[in-house]
Parts: sequence; C-alpha cells; structure tokens
Amino acid sequence: MTACRRKPTMKKKVLLGFLFALVVVGFLATTLRNPLRKEPEHNGRTVSQWSEQWWSNRFKIHSGGQDAKAAAEEAQNAIREVGTNGIPFFLELLRVKEAPLVAKIKKVVPRSWRVRLNLNASSMNAMELNRHGAHGIAALGTNAATAIPTLIELVESPASNPDLLCTIIWALKFLGPEAEPAIPSLIKSLGSGHHSSVRGEAVATLGFINRAPELVVPALIEFLDWRTREGSGNGESINALDSLANLGTNASAATPAVEEFLHDPDRWTREAATNCIRRIDPAAALRAGITP
Repeated sequence: MTACRRKPTMKKKVLLGFLFALVVVGFLATTLRNPLRKEPEHNGRTVSQWSEQWWSNRFKIHSGGQDAKAAAEEAQNAIREVGTNGIPFFLELLRVKEAPLVAKIKKVVPRSWRVRLNLNASSMNAMELNRHGAHGIAALGTNAATAIPTLIELVESPASNPDLLCTIIWALKFLGPEAEPAIPSLIKSLGSGHHSSVRGEAVATLGFINRAPELVVPALIEFLDWRTREGSGNGESINALDSLANLGTNASAATPAVEEFLHDPDRWTREAATNCIRRIDPAAALRAGITP
C-alpha cells in the first residue's frame, strides 16, 4: 500500500510561487536590453561618459577653478562634435523605464534579496540613463532643437514620473528660446496636480526660455496668486519671481502681483520680489522706495 502524499498547504504554494517569481524577475533584471550597447562615441569615449564629465564639472567651476571649467568645456565640445547624431540616442535614454514586474516585486522583496537577484539594477540604471539623456540634450543646448517635439511628448505623458519630468524640464532650460514650443506644456505643469518639484522646475524653465510673455506672464501671475492663497511654497514663488524678472518690462502686467511679495515674511522671497520689480517696472520700484 502506497503512502498518502500530503497536499501542499496554501502557505507552501504561496512561498513556491513567490520564489519562482523571484527567479523570473532576477533573470529579467539581468537580461533587460541595455541601450548603452549602441551609443555613439567620440575620441574613444561614449557620449554617456562625456555627459557625466560635463555634468560633474559644470557645477564645480566656482570651487574647482580652471580644471573643472576645462573638463566641462572638453565634455561639451565632445558632445557637440557628435552633434545631432546623438539626439536619437539621448532620447532613447530618456525613455528607459524600470520593468513593471521588477517594480512590483521589489516592494515585497527584502533588501538583501534585491542585491542577490540584481533587482536594483533595473531602476538604478533607468534613473541613471534618464539623467545621461538629459545631460546630453542640455550639453547640446540650442543644437538639440529637433529633440523638442519628443521632449514635449514626454512632459505630457501620464507615464512620466516626477523624477523624469524634472529631468526633462531641466534639460529644456538649456535650449533657451529654441524651447518656445514647449511653453504650453510647461504651463500645464504648473497645476496643483503636479509634484512641487515639477512645478518649481517648470516655473524656472519658463524664465530661461524667455519667450511668449503673452502666455507666460498671465500663467505666472495666476501661479503666484495660488501660492499666496496656499500660504506655502516659498521656493516656487521665488522661482516665479525670478522668471518674471527674466522677462523684463514684458512682464510689467505682473507688477501688482509682485508688489504683494515685497513685504513677505520670508527674507529670500522679499529679495526676489525687490529684484523682480526693479526689472519689470522701474517706475513702480521707485514709488515703492526701491533704488535702482
């Protein structure tokens, strides 16, 4: 007579299923397509390596002196030598996302198992590659104008998370006036439905683009009014005041809104408002006792 086999308990079934899922996810995480395999090169280095050099040195120019400045300029020149041929690759990097299955499993997997199964590689690479793409676009500057339609598409995509949105909007800043077609999308990004970091980046970028005051000034006035009613978000208000200042006298219609911030409790907000009114309406500044 054969011995009866015990049926697996529900707990064991769940455990076996979970372990199987871990194996599958570990396999996927290590075999995801890596877009860096086909990236352009210049002088024996990949454009992502050049973009990292540009990024890491451009903010060290004041502290790192001439060495940092030379390294940033070398990297930017290398990326611009690759030129518009690098744009498709940079845009591909901006589209990289973490595998959905990996993201779900990571929420329940212990931290030690994430390392063993290489689960962190997917998300870490996605964020890192997104940054390389943005840095490449930023280093190209106005030469990246052909990338703007895709950048707008990514800004408006519901699938773009706040980190990616901030990265893309930051890159648009370096395209200056060439990024004017993105202004309507940036104005949409000022809405309360967006993360504060996205709103702050969008407000600042509108000032760097410095175009279409007929659209931007009313949007920034409304934004300042909303921040006043909310009673918070000094950083966002300061960005808006700085952007209005960049528009100069084209933003004179914002004078009443800016005057509201001249006596703000926050010192830095008052300073931004003072600088802003000097540039958008010198006569109003004099009436307020603000010297040129």
